[in-house]
Amino acid sequence: MMNAILSGVKVVELGGGHAAAVAAMLFADAGADVVKLEGPEGHEARQSASFSVWNRGKKSVFVDLPAWECSKDLDRLLECADVVITDWLPSLQVARGVDAASLRVRFPSLIHVSIGGWPAGHPLEERPVDDALVLAEAGILDEQPGYREGPIYLRFPLGSWGAAYLAAIGALAKLIAGHRTGRGGTVRTSLLQGAL
Repeated sequence: MMNAILSGVKVVELGGGHAAAVAAMLFADAGADVVKLEGPEGHEARQSASFSVWNRGKKSVFVDLPAWECSKDLDRLLECADVVITDWLPSLQVARGVDAASLRVRFPSLIHVSIGGWPAGHPLEERPVDDALVLAEAGILDEQPGYREGPIYLRFPLGSWGAAYLAAIGALAKLIAGHRTGRGGTVRTSLLQGAL
C-alpha cells in the first residue's frame, strides 16, 4: 500500500475497546502502519469475529501491561509514531506517563488521541469506557422507543462507532495541521459525544 493516502504514518494503539480499535483500523485501512499493544487477556478477545475485523492490518505486541515498564519500552515505539490512540482512563494514562501533557514534553510532534466514556473534565470521566453504562447513565437508552415502557438496551454500540469516527477525524485534522506546523496535539472524544 505504498500509494495509500496514509502511507508512512505510524500509529500506536493502547487500549482494548471498540472505539479505539476501530479508529486505529481506519488508519490501517488507509495505509498507516499500526501497532496494537495487547495484554495477555487479548487472547480471549481474539476468538471473536469483531476482533478479526477491527484489528485487520495491524501488528500486535503482547505485553503484561500491569508489569510492563511503559516508560522505556513504550517510549521506543512512541518516538517513531505520529499518532497514539488510547481508551485508557485518564488516571491510568497519567500513571503510565501516556497522558497528553506528559507526551507533549517528550514527543512534541506526537498526536495524542484519547477516547473516554465521558468527555474530558466531566465529573464521570473516570467511569469505564463502556457503551451500555454510558448510554444508560446519559439517559440515551430511555430515548429509544420499544415494546415496553422504560429504557431499551441498544444492541448497536452507538457511542463507540460515533467516537471511533470522531477520533479518526480529529487525528487526521491534527496530522494536516502538524504537517504545516511541525507540532502534534491532543484529540479528545468520548462515547457520549459519539452517541450524540
